[in-house]
Amino acid sequence: FNIKVVYKLLWHLLKCHREELGDASTAALMYLLVDDGSSASGSLKLSDVLVQKNSFVGGFSLNTECLTSQYSNGPPTLARQNIRNTHGVSTVLRLLRFLSPDKKERWLFDFLALILASPNGVNMILACDDWQPCLFQLVAEVIEEINGDRDDSGNDENAAKD
Repeated sequence: FNIKVVYKLLWHLLKCHREELGDASTAALMYLLVDDGSSASGSLKLSDVLVQKNSFVGGFSLNTECLTSQYSNGPPTLARQNIRNTHGVSTVLRLLRFLSPDKKERWLFDFLALILASPNGVNMILACDDWQPCLFQLVAEVIEEINGDRDDSGNDENAAKD
């Protein structure tokens, strides 16, 4: 498989199920993006997550216990983490425009914390092909929202004067 194709498929899956994304999904994506310097962050294998179960259609099941056990004391602090996966960063950046405002805000603050924690984080994000159009889109949405709020408040004031 081409790695870009795999991440494109991941993006489509996340986009289609964006309403169901919760804390476990965010933790899994963060795990995909960062290296916290511990031996556990690089030790997860696909065979640990996918287990064969002949009773299921397709014969496999997801084993989330291995991820839960790694973070049983809570996720590691962002201060020790470095971005390690530019394809994952691109996937999340492209997903941002489709997320709810609170999820979008959480991811933007997480990216900012990762950049502040490690100067190498800036270089990793800049290495992504998608960072400029994605962040430009977010800035454009914020400007439209600000202008819309200003227009709405201006119309309310004009209506009150009439």
